[in-house]
Amino acid sequence: MVQEYLEKGSKVLSKEEREAFAKRYELTWIGRMVDIQGLVVARKGNKHFHVRYADGTPAYTASFTAVGNFQKDGLAPARDKEKKCFHIHLDGTPAYDSRFDTFFDDGSFCEDGLTWAEKDGKMYDVDRQGKIIKKAGI
Repeated sequence: MVQEYLEKGSKVLSKEEREAFAKRYELTWIGRMVDIQGLVVARKGNKHFHVRYADGTPAYTASFTAVGNFQKDGLAPARDKEKKCFHIHLDGTPAYDSRFDTFFDDGSFCEDGLTWAEKDGKMYDVDRQGKIIKKAGI
């Protein structure tokens, strides 16, 4: 990740920091970035979730097959065991009922509040409430 794209308040971890953190908290793996919320993506076995970088405790009880970093609005992309994508709140609950086949650009929202998602083979612009706004022009 390029430093200038990081949100203010986030931190990139070195390989050594990631390995030490994972070992200390008995995690299989952790992501390379502490997000703006002070959380880091973690994996234990095949379960993905967020932990607090300050003390290694889980941020919520749910687990997913994949999660991304939380953004400043408190939403993070996630994938469930049915391999459907959506966003979650800081407490691990779904932000909306819609489900998508995949996200592009890691499910991050642009400044206009939209992200790209694929559903049934078509690309769409999707808002923070999971509503399809329009067919994506890409």
